[in-house]
Amino acid sequence: MTTKPFKKLRHDYANVAHFMITNQPVAFLWADKNLRVQFISPELKIFLPERTLETGGLLTELWHEMVGLEDRLREIVNEESKPFTLENINLDLENGETRYVTFILYAGKHNRRMGLYAVVRDTTDTGRLIQELNQSRNELSLLKSQLIHTNSALARTNKVQGMNIVAAAQEVARLYKQAREEISERKKIARQLEISLEEREYMLHEIHRQAENDLQIISSLLTLQKRETSELTTAYILAQSQERIQSIVLAYKALRTSPFFGRIDLGEYTQTLTEGLAKSYQHINPHVSLKQQHGNVYLGIEQTVSCGLIINELITNALKHGFPEQQAGEISVETKQIDKETAQLIVRDNGVGLPSLVNLRHPKRLGMKLVNTLIHQLGGKVLFKRKKGLETNITFPIQYAKAETPTDLLDI
Repeated sequence: MTTKPFKKLRHDYANVAHFMITNQPVAFLWADKNLRVQFISPELKIFLPERTLETGGLLTELWHEMVGLEDRLREIVNEESKPFTLENINLDLENGETRYVTFILYAGKHNRRMGLYAVVRDTTDTGRLIQELNQSRNELSLLKSQLIHTNSALARTNKVQGMNIVAAAQEVARLYKQAREEISERKKIARQLEISLEEREYMLHEIHRQAENDLQIISSLLTLQKRETSELTTAYILAQSQERIQSIVLAYKALRTSPFFGRIDLGEYTQTLTEGLAKSYQHINPHVSLKQQHGNVYLGIEQTVSCGLIINELITNALKHGFPEQQAGEISVETKQIDKETAQLIVRDNGVGLPSLVNLRHPKRLGMKLVNTLIHQLGGKVLFKRKKGLETNITFPIQYAKAETPTDLLDI
């Protein structure tokens, strides 16, 4: 049972994670070894509202600020140079607004191909603070120049009667000291903001790690309970629950290790999940092969968990019931983004299929009821095809704006 102090601590961590996600816009893209952009996240529109965002072009064509850095970028891709950061690059928008962004550039694989990741973070607040500091320095420099010019003019004309040069010098010294103190204070504030951001990132990482650990504990308890029971029905139900929890564990692990802040590569997650399921059921039928095809789809934790549970139910049912008497066959899983706001998930098998009397939209069994409920939670649409086995074709809108935390899904 969860104690009240732990609930309060978990609630506080969740609030911190929500604040960080909603207040720190992050976008990303990926380019191949030739620096041609192959994937652009929709959030990038926040930083480049007037630019045309299309894949296939050179990275320097999308970001004019990177012109002249091509050799350095290729060294990063070939792992001959360490990752580097371009801080507080200013973007002047057509509406007169100025934004500041920071690039984090490093090599990494995407769909098992080596290329260049570019993570873009909105640092407008820090950039504006630095601009104010530079403006203060310029004003101070101008003030000093004016003082030098005034003193030179007074010396040339020799008209210094009635003027208190000492008082003027003291006033300049006071203004200079005040400007230095303001600059020092603003630098201190900027550093505090950086430290606060690092702390929030660490706490969010810990929240995801704790959720993953708690789910692993629950899975282990179900394993122990399954060993203690002698009833086959109870053991079967416990095994199903354990498989569903394991799919959620994999989602949190993917989120914790993702290079994209708060986003999960659905293709890589699906591949890990389905390969684990195929290995678990290999003793039932080793003659069923698994085929996968994945595009660039990036989701938050809530939508990823829903997709994982759907995939778990459909593949498990196919492995258990779709190929009787160790019949040979194939199960395929496909994920892709069909437009900027819509994703598609397809699971199909060429097994014996389901009897025509089974109503897939209003099923009686828990597994298919769960599938329909999760599709409804995704706001998606489903098309079932019974020809030569079973195909489940799901389309759903991609949620970009909602901030997900572990407590949105489970109360552990």
